Amino acid sequence: MYSKLKKYIEQDLQIDSDNAQSFVEQFELRSFSKGVYFLRNGELCKQIAFINKGAMYCVYNKEGIDKVDEFSFENDFITDYLSVLTHNTSLKN
Repeated sequence: MYSKLKKYIEQDLQIDSDNAQSFVEQFELRSFSKGVYFLRNGELCKQIAFINKGAMYCVYNKEGIDKVDEFSFENDFITDYLSVLTHNTSLKN
């Protein structure tokens, strides 16, 4: 179930198998349908997602127009790092 994440941690981050396993065990497997939000503007971000399959993107609203801020694809992480690190609410969807 978490094999892609563990492989990524071991190979790309060069972390040994035992430590990679401990890291992977902190994640919860969740699935999102198209149009379902991982995070909404105004919420405090407390999660980091690893994308097993599919893609996600972040959007912020500037003067009433949605602007794409970033894309993340399979075998990559996505979150609102600013919200996670500063404990401020997110400005992104």
